[in-house]
Amino acid sequence: MRCLAWLHAAPKKVGKNGSDKNQSRLQGYLDSNTRPPLSPAGCAAYLVDYLFAAGPASYGAMGAMPLLWQELTHWQRNSGIDLTPWEAVTLRQLSADYVAESHAAESPTRPAPWLPDDWQSHEARSNVAKKIRSILRS
Repeated sequence: MRCLAWLHAAPKKVGKNGSDKNQSRLQGYLDSNTRPPLSPAGCAAYLVDYLFAAGPASYGAMGAMPLLWQELTHWQRNSGIDLTPWEAVTLRQLSADYVAESHAAESPTRPAPWLPDDWQSHEARSNVAKKIRSILRS
């Protein structure tokens, strides 16, 4: 779920005019004819479908927030789908994960969730090394 939220997020542009449209990472993949690196959902794919049918997030005065229990109840009633207790809890947690990653992924430096934890430190060291090399060449 975090991977989908990261792909759906449109990172805020740093130092750019606010009138520029931010593009989602997914749109960037699609524009470059590159397939996004998503792993198959497997036997839980139907839960992801349910979450997006119900809406992955709810919206309040402060922006996106996880789906409310009442919203899940109303979605079940309106769709005719009876969730088991563990499915309902899982959908609520998936919604919370989606919202949390959506907020975090607005940062243009947020690494993809599928990268290993030590990626950022290695990547940061690599970027610093490149900058130092370019300065020394000048």
